[in-house]
Amino acid sequence: MSPRQPDKVLITADRLTPADNEQRPMAPLTVEIKAGTTTCFIGPDGSGKTRYLRALAGIDPAAGTLEIFQQTVAQLNENEWSAMRPQIGFAGAYTPLISFYNAWLNITLPAQYHQPANDHLIESKAHNLLDELEVKVDLGLLPAYLSRSQRQKLVLIRTLMLDPLVLFLDEPFKPFDPLDEENLAVFFNKLRKEKNLALVMATHNLPYAIENADCIFYVDADHLHRFSSGKELTDSPLADVQQFIHSHYKWATP
Repeated sequence: MSPRQPDKVLITADRLTPADNEQRPMAPLTVEIKAGTTTCFIGPDGSGKTRYLRALAGIDPAAGTLEIFQQTVAQLNENEWSAMRPQIGFAGAYTPLISFYNAWLNITLPAQYHQPANDHLIESKAHNLLDELEVKVDLGLLPAYLSRSQRQKLVLIRTLMLDPLVLFLDEPFKPFDPLDEENLAVFFNKLRKEKNLALVMATHNLPYAIENADCIFYVDADHLHRFSSGKELTDSPLADVQQFIHSHYKWATP
């Protein structure tokens, strides 16, 4: 079965518990991430959404079992992990660009390093992504001379240049205005459908999660609640979930 075939299990977590420097216990996470699906983590600031994201991506240490592409992460050696890493994209609201490279080098050098065979294809792919995300900047500029939203789009493009099978997104809508948010939502759904990409995100964009997620985790200081649809989330009888929805989103029904 191709890794991009729908329903192919790409990541399996069994009682995965992120490490916490503050020694605050976090609830264990058990989940399967399949190709072509969207999984969202929502909840208050500081609740641990990013920690779950980084643990699932194999970036930060965690207790429990994590399998990525049917390989147990804890058993991988350095070379095996390095070979797998380009297939796991991670783009966050605060993921930096390299300050002394211009915009063009920032988005193309990782692809040239991992896929050195064809510069023409890399250049073509970069321009296509720049057009799709409507990035209209001088690509010769250093990151310091770009806006935050421009930098975040370039981080996303840099990640997608490697054709990941799973894309982790930490607050991908955060610095954008409502129109950009809407365009990004369309772009993410197109990626998921056309490439059978698995999307895993921590987000405060609750409408996006409700309308698009196949699985939603509500994270608070002590609990991790799983919902199989947006309707199941909004119909939840849990008081903390309802309080979060109504305190954060104007469209919520009183």
